[in-house]
Amino acid sequence: MPEPREPAYLRGARMGLGAARTPPGPYVRPRRTAARVRWSDGTWRQYTVVAWRKLDEPRTEMMSGPRITWLVRLRTPDGSDGWFGYRPGSLRPRPDRET
Repeated sequence: MPEPREPAYLRGARMGLGAARTPPGPYVRPRRTAARVRWSDGTWRQYTVVAWRKLDEPRTEMMSGPRITWLVRLRTPDGSDGWFGYRPGSLRPRPDRET
């Protein structure tokens, strides 16, 4: 009997921030735009913070359970972007110089 395989979406590294729908309302311009995002394999990858949005009512993510009060719009190095629920441990300012 073949070994059961996990679904494709569970294989490989995943971003430590959950995707979110585009929120209505005003956005906040970021003070710092250079950021690093933690992925499930423990690596940190570079992104650009485009905007922030405070939710009117906090929401709880289904799979992981944290309460989300802010959304962050991130742009990848290839130019694509999207909204993600902000988790403090998964997003850091990127230092000006890597040491």
